[in-house]
Amino acid sequence: MEIEKIRLRENPLFEIALKKTLLEIQNDEYKDENGKYEYEFLESIKLHKKKVNWLISILSHFIEIIFGGAGSTYKSKQNITFKYKGESKKLTLNNCDYQLAEQFVEKLELRLSEKNYT
Repeated sequence: MEIEKIRLRENPLFEIALKKTLLEIQNDEYKDENGKYEYEFLESIKLHKKKVNWLISILSHFIEIIFGGAGSTYKSKQNITFKYKGESKKLTLNNCDYQLAEQFVEKLELRLSEKNYT
């Protein structure tokens, strides 16, 4: 029984179905992220914005100065991380609707907080 479906991206498809007892992830770009996860075993969830990896960027510029050329600025990808049965999982959000991802994380956080109080 589906309660709600959130489509983060059209092509390739990335969709999350919030069901009564579990969430189901379908990511056609990163198929290893696909799966079904029961709420009772979800421990935490966090949304990560795209940000500059300053250490790698500075090292890149330093190496390029020594060997010639121009260094690059490295950015980490937007993603969602969560713990399931003690194992860390990551969902990569390439070209996804970030606002919908925020809404998904908020809904799941609410569900997790309700689980902890029952």
